[in-house]
Amino acid sequence: MEIDPDEPLRLHQLAADGAQTDALRDFGWLCRHGVTLEKDNTKEYEFYLRAAPKGDNHARVKVGKCFKSGVGTEQDIEEPVYYYKQAAVEGHSKRTVQLELYL
Repeated sequence: MEIDPDEPLRLHQLAADGAQTDALRDFGWLCRHGVTLEKDNTKEYEFYLRAAPKGDNHARVKVGKCFKSGVGTEQDIEEPVYYYKQAAVEGHSKRTVQLELYL
């Protein structure tokens, strides 16, 4: 039996299409780094943004970073605070969130 090298990515895409938060966050990372997918900061932001309201604290911090840096979206100095606070309230490392607010 021959294994299709694209099969894992295809299955992961199905999970992301089904709004699986881990898959959405993973696709954000793949788009950011251009691994397996073409580098695309707008898609990176969009995948993280879809995962954030589903309770993914890592994605919330990433959305905050996107807003803060203007990666994939317009730069905004207020939006990151909203996402960092959400992550902190939901249990993301407060030290990490505090660092993000000040860097």
